[in-house]
Amino acid sequence: MNRLLAVILLLAFTALRAHADDYYLYFLAGQSNMDGYGLVNELPESLAGEVDGVFIFLGQIKNDGLPVTGTGTWTPLIPGLGAGSRTDAEAVTPSERFGPELTFAHHLRQLRPGEKIAIIKYAKGGSSLDVRRPPAGTWDPHDTRGTGELRGVNQYDHALATIANATHTHDIDGK
Repeated sequence: MNRLLAVILLLAFTALRAHADDYYLYFLAGQSNMDGYGLVNELPESLAGEVDGVFIFLGQIKNDGLPVTGTGTWTPLIPGLGAGSRTDAEAVTPSERFGPELTFAHHLRQLRPGEKIAIIKYAKGGSSLDVRRPPAGTWDPHDTRGTGELRGVNQYDHALATIANATHTHDIDGK
């Protein structure tokens, strides 16, 4: 009986996976320019709404030296996911700012009409590539600051965790 149940569950899972949508996946990461400081209220009407067929995983911004979680959530791409936007594992709270993900997604939409697009974004304004200048964090993968399990944890680690968490989500569009 247990074998029969296992076979039924395996077939059901396979059938569900067979109908999953395919997405083209892009990762956007960086410092203040990637974070985005454009004002949503100054966008032209053509960029002011949700980008059809594009989902984004907005990573929760963390400081260097904090535990690595990769927290974020998938949501349809809308303006307002720039500096000041917030996310947790449940929802995204937009801000009055947008970043390059918005025009990037619109351009991809022109290049790939009808295709589904997914973007993972992790950006922290004021962070540095140089571990010697980390007032808001560093992206140096060789960082050795800190102690114990959190030694060397920085923006690079938080970005990698964001990618891992986003790509382990089996259903980004709720279908």
